[in-house]
Amino acid sequence: PDELTHPDDLEFVLAEIQKTILSPNYKPTLEYRFRKKTGEWLWIESKVSNLFGNSNVNGLVINFKEIAERKAFTENLLRSEERYRLTQAVGNIGSWEYNVNEHKFWSSPQLYHIFGIDENTADKNAEIESCVHNNDFIQQSLRQLIENNKPYDITYEITRKSDSKKRILKDVAMLYLDAASKPELVR
Repeated sequence: PDELTHPDDLEFVLAEIQKTILSPNYKPTLEYRFRKKTGEWLWIESKVSNLFGNSNVNGLVINFKEIAERKAFTENLLRSEERYRLTQAVGNIGSWEYNVNEHKFWSSPQLYHIFGIDENTADKNAEIESCVHNNDFIQQSLRQLIENNKPYDITYEITRKSDSKKRILKDVAMLYLDAASKPELVR
């Protein structure tokens, strides 16, 4: 590994191999760069197993596969998510999702900022609801979207938690159906 592992990844790879040698039950999956015959660096995933206890093997077994495409896809996805977060921050636009089956809300960090809520607050959804002046109207609009696929394009007033300033929000949502055409997600 000293000659073929990328210098920036070598310390990590050697430490994981050492752990595997010392703890036979430890079987790490590693992602790192490995030199090809051409001298180029290739991203690989390795699974390391300590088989010193197996007399037929008496050594480490390292299975690996090339993951350059997956790595590039993941990096592009992370860049895209960062652009999305930045766009929301610059535009002062928040987003949310409601999983109909699990009855769970998710909100973007920018939405918490709009409502003046600390992201570390334990029950952020309750904090958001406490800022809304007419929560029944919002709940009714959401139910109509889910049950009857009626348009959800509403305007309502909030009072921000952080500074008690009143704001008017415009909220637009769409219903997404599952493969059986049942309500699955509101976004």
